[in-house]
Amino acid sequence: MILSQLKLFIKDKQSLFWSFLFPLILAIFFQLALGNLTGGTPLETIPIAYLNSDTSENYELFDEVMREIETDEGYLYKVVSTDSNEQALSLLENDEVVALIDVSDDTYPMTIKDPSISQSVVKSTIEAFHQNTQIFSSIIQMNPSIDIDELIATMNNDVEYFEENSSENTNFSTIYFYSLIGMQAMYGALWGLKVMNQNEANQSVKGMRVQVSPVSKSKLILSGLIASVILHFISMLILLAFLMFVLQVEFGDHIAYIILLCLLGSITGVSFGFIIGASSKGSFDAKIGISIGLSMAMSALAGMMYSGLDLLVRRHVPFLATINPIAQISQGLQSLYYYDDLNLYVQSLFNLGILTIVMISISIFLTRRKTYDSL
Repeated sequence: MILSQLKLFIKDKQSLFWSFLFPLILAIFFQLALGNLTGGTPLETIPIAYLNSDTSENYELFDEVMREIETDEGYLYKVVSTDSNEQALSLLENDEVVALIDVSDDTYPMTIKDPSISQSVVKSTIEAFHQNTQIFSSIIQMNPSIDIDELIATMNNDVEYFEENSSENTNFSTIYFYSLIGMQAMYGALWGLKVMNQNEANQSVKGMRVQVSPVSKSKLILSGLIASVILHFISMLILLAFLMFVLQVEFGDHIAYIILLCLLGSITGVSFGFIIGASSKGSFDAKIGISIGLSMAMSALAGMMYSGLDLLVRRHVPFLATINPIAQISQGLQSLYYYDDLNLYVQSLFNLGILTIVMISISIFLTRRKTYDSL
């Protein structure tokens, strides 16, 4: 049943174009338009402030390190002086600093307003400092006679390595390509629509046969889902390979996680087609227009047309970003590339999973309720 669905899908030239060729063409146009940006954007000085600095007496070394780290463009951090925690929190709320660091705790926990590249850099610095100071203390305790000057020189080499890597250009144009991958995932809706069209008696001759056949609708939809995901996932892997190896777009080293995200994105896209097909009473062509139009709108909100729009939506209408599959895919890819932890990535997977389950459940419910006056 799945194989027959695949053979049928391969004959659909319109869906093949939108799923396989159009994203590649769009990627080439992006590369031509953003070619001068792919070299990256240098990190600017990052403003930070401290919490509880008036009650802490042992943060002088940390403060000195933060103030002395340099890049090719100058100092990496600008420590903004404050008289109270309330003033520091006000600076964060007004976007005058990107992070507040609690210097009363030797782990230096950080408070942020919105996730950002700068926040990730600050976090990496804190982790490196904390790790080095722990190592320093442990070595001295185990070997009190160690040459302190030599140990300090070794730690200085680590700081210089961090400074060198912090000064490297960061490529902010990747968000456009990440959004493109999310958009292609939603083009899986075309295959989902085709499956639903084949099961609707008022849409196709095959649908009439399905309605009078003893075969379970749920089994037919499930086999169509599997076939759709297989074909669409292949198209996503082709786009991913094209971006990575031909256009040299940076994705980081978590290839397995990226592929998993693309797979779940394919399932979400096909499910998106299911719910459009089950809920809309228009013609098949009208449903295709709806799916493409909604995909383009979600792409724009995810930052594909203007990267700053994604941040504005997350800040002012976070629910809209949460239910936008393209924004979730883009967020997952960004988190793998820019951040060390997987928190945002896992959150994106979770949100996509919930969206997929909801769309499939509603689609099956609506399909089972449909009746026809005559066949």
